Amino acid sequence: MEEYDPPVGLKETLPYPKPGTFVPKEFYVFLDNSYDEIPEYDYRFVALELEDPALTDYTEGDTGDVELDLEPTYLFVHIVRKVGSDVTIPLLQEYQIDDGTENLNTIKAYQLFKYVCDKKDNDVERKLVRTRNTPDDDDKVNYQPPSLKAAYKEIKVCLKESWKQPEVEKRKIVKRLLLKWHPDQNHDNVEFCNKVFQCIQQCLQRLNKSLDLVNDDADDEGAQSSGRNFDFSFPEDYWSSWLQRLLERYKRGRKFYEERYKSRTYDECDGDWNAKRAFFGEPELHPYHYRAEARRWQKQAKSDLDNSTLSLQRKPNNSFNWVCYMAHQAAEKSMKAAWYAKDANKVHTVRYSHNLNSIASGLGSGIETLARNVSTLTGEHTRMRYPDAFYGQQVPEKAFNRETAQTVVSAAKQIIEIVQGNYIR
Repeated sequence: MEEYDPPVGLKETLPYPKPGTFVPKEFYVFLDNSYDEIPEYDYRFVALELEDPALTDYTEGDTGDVELDLEPTYLFVHIVRKVGSDVTIPLLQEYQIDDGTENLNTIKAYQLFKYVCDKKDNDVERKLVRTRNTPDDDDKVNYQPPSLKAAYKEIKVCLKESWKQPEVEKRKIVKRLLLKWHPDQNHDNVEFCNKVFQCIQQCLQRLNKSLDLVNDDADDEGAQSSGRNFDFSFPEDYWSSWLQRLLERYKRGRKFYEERYKSRTYDECDGDWNAKRAFFGEPELHPYHYRAEARRWQKQAKSDLDNSTLSLQRKPNNSFNWVCYMAHQAAEKSMKAAWYAKDANKVHTVRYSHNLNSIASGLGSGIETLARNVSTLTGEHTRMRYPDAFYGQQVPEKAFNRETAQTVVSAAKQIIEIVQGNYIR
């Protein structure tokens, strides 16, 4: 493994995005959903997919709103090293990345997305371009196996590997294969991609029936029809009902972002690669609304509040410290949900904090006042649990009464309601 170190000229001139910064939504149209070998000069300008709601069996709370229900989430990351030199399939290559956390992480290429760039030889002057997927666009240089036989072999290797993974990881691999080879994304090579796409479907059907993928070349003949009139719907009797939904969601989400930012060019997003210092140096000017994560934290906050309410109602009850602690947790998680919705790029400032006053700062006077009231009554979060937070023989169980618990639960409930109305919606 060799760590990539950009030439001095690149180090000095390129304001690369800070690892761990969320990719702005207007950049989504520049992401390449295909896959290829990641060149070293792109190692510091890569996106890591954190979440894609289309990969889940999502039904609960589906609002029909693309931004709420279909919005993927990406982080800017830096690739530090390519792990292993004997991997022949780009989708399965491993990379060690810096994602802004304390430790480096090793992930597979199917979680990484490059940006589509023009063909200028000078890497420093390259500019991003929108994903090209119409017949009139210029050809896009893209990785492709040298023959159908090689493509079929690669597909089978990738799918066999995917079936060894947890369900979500499996779907990530399948998604990348579908989006790379779908004929709608390859107008300049429809016939070849039709055949490969059909091969993917046939392999998925076999795997879903717990059948092996046969490596005999003769077994690929069925996937070598011209495919010009191929029906790209999926049979109802297998896992592919999810695949059909994935493609529908992808098309709807892609159209949403293309329409929203159709008048924006990369230059209008702050200029060319060299001129992006304003964005990459000041991410606070470009808040990222991570609504899916906000809803997840808010859901847990409501659950904590419900448990504190039920505990409060129990009689007799000598554990009002735990009622207060659960309500304190509910308030903390709800306010963190608000930060994910307001600007996920600032969550790192409060992620590991349990101080309600600090977390509430910046969320509005109403939340700040309620958080201050709770903190006054409960003190630090450790005070509700540990005897050494008190002097003498006092213990948490005896330090809180029903009246205090009722006030804390009421304040937590108000915080959750304000966050729901002002941030989660």
